[in-house]
Amino acid sequence: MKARIITKTDQKFLDKIETILFDRLGVEMSVIKAANRTREVVKLRCILAYLIKKHTSMTLLNIGTYFNGKDHSSIIHMLNIIDDWKLQPKAWSNELNVLNDLENILNGYTKKDLIKWLNKETSISEDVKNTIITKINVCIL
Repeated sequence: MKARIITKTDQKFLDKIETILFDRLGVEMSVIKAANRTREVVKLRCILAYLIKKHTSMTLLNIGTYFNGKDHSSIIHMLNIIDDWKLQPKAWSNELNVLNDLENILNGYTKKDLIKWLNKETSISEDVKNTIITKINVCIL
């Protein structure tokens, strides 16, 4: 089976995620794509596979090719790992925070945007606003 060509839109997303990953976490994509099996790299690889599957039209085969020749079953395994994290949010809170942070950045939300919106919101009490702002500052890179 031959991998489908990656569309321009998908390539723009891949470029964007590479930039965000380097800017926010200081990790180069070459490290993620390498055969490295350290725990942190594997976690980031799973997160990226999930985001790529969610935000692009790439097939599992395309995603595997993007990660230097992984087969589709490896990508399915990575996606299943993310699903497992979501079933146990307390145990995987750090990993889910990284995933949520990247998701928010990809959607165009920054700390500044969220806090600005929150301060305009009149239906939320000041105590709750302060608690949420603290959580935003802790969770979002």
